[in-house]
Amino acid sequence: MLVEAGRRHPRLKLMEAFMYCHHPQWTAARPLAQQGGIGQFRTIQTFFSYFDHNPQSIANQASLGGGALMDIGCYPISLSRFLFDAEPRRVMARVEIDPEFNVDRLVPAVIEFDHGTSSFVVGTQLAFYQRMQIVGTAGRVEIEMPFSAPSNQATRIWHQTDAGVQPVRDSGRSVRSGHSPGRARSHAHRGRALEHARDRGHFPLRPLRHAGAGVVACYQV
Repeated sequence: MLVEAGRRHPRLKLMEAFMYCHHPQWTAARPLAQQGGIGQFRTIQTFFSYFDHNPQSIANQASLGGGALMDIGCYPISLSRFLFDAEPRRVMARVEIDPEFNVDRLVPAVIEFDHGTSSFVVGTQLAFYQRMQIVGTAGRVEIEMPFSAPSNQATRIWHQTDAGVQPVRDSGRSVRSGHSPGRARSHAHRGRALEHARDRGHFPLRPLRHAGAGVVACYQV
């Protein structure tokens, strides 16, 4: 499919459709985790939920691939690979099925990597909420809206070390999004990646299979 198409057309530029990692808040947060800003990076904790009980919603239609894991669980799985820059070794999960729609509505899971773990909870019948913690041996990074940054206000990131908790700032300002420079820079980042076929924090085509495998593995435990 996508991987095979890429092999048949090596000059074709393909990009995985996760927009969050192009946002400038991740340009600020990812280096803190990977370059010693929190000591040895060890674990990630993510929560992502919203409430949807509409039978017409794609999230509630099993025949269309609905369910919390497929709809939003793919984000913490992608995020884990994005931060660890590696593929998972093992996945453990519990899936709660909605008896009316026959789709998963609540999924807690743990993903194991060679050098750490990532745990997450996703749900489609809970209050809307997003939050992510990246924790290391000497500090942590917290992102208020890791996946759908607001379009009308600054994003908020906190960096905790022994010196205390400080907001992360981008070029002297709070990291911004939406129709502010943050959104424009996010679009520009994607455009540059496609134009120059550069991969700033993404994975080559072959490992994309592992991202899907992570979702499937959650269903199989």
